[in-house]
Amino acid sequence: MNGLLDLVRDGLMVAVTLGLPLLGVGLVAGMLAGWLAQLTGISDPGVGAALRAAAIVGALWASGGLIAERVTELADDAWGRIGALGRDGIPRPPSSGLEQPEPRLAPR
Repeated sequence: MNGLLDLVRDGLMVAVTLGLPLLGVGLVAGMLAGWLAQLTGISDPGVGAALRAAAIVGALWASGGLIAERVTELADDAWGRIGALGRDGIPRPPSSGLEQPEPRLAPR
């Protein structure tokens, strides 16, 4: 079971490390939009939303290669670990006794 927990932990760490910079870009863009709205007196929330969206799309465009590379590495590692889990990581459940018996040939 330890392998499964390690796999989930690694996936969450990748999601956090790749998502936090984008969240930071959105936060800074939101602060900038609020400051510009206060400075100019524009109270339309669409302007701030458009600025935040543009900033996040720009950050995704700039870091898309890194994100794709890291997610691909995680997927390759995860598929290898998932294959190993069935072999030695998770014990097989006991048989229920409801399996079909092997067919026997009639004697000649």
